[in-house]
Amino acid sequence: MKIFKLVLDIVTLLMIAMLIFVNSIKEAEEILSGSDAALSIDGWDQRVNKAEIFKKIKEIGEKENISIY
Repeated sequence: MKIFKLVLDIVTLLMIAMLIFVNSIKEAEEILSGSDAALSIDGWDQRVNKAEIFKKIKEIGEKENISIY
């Protein structure tokens, strides 16, 4: 009976570990595609005007079917 309980505990532990592993892989995939990731601009060399940058971002968003708020 102790061996059966030990095997059952190990199987349960492996199932929980596999569930966490699969969940973390799926979460990592969603970070880049299909997620609500924010675009952050850290630096700007000011060679291009802000209006042109926003226009280009809007064009790319419409072309790639990306919602921009």
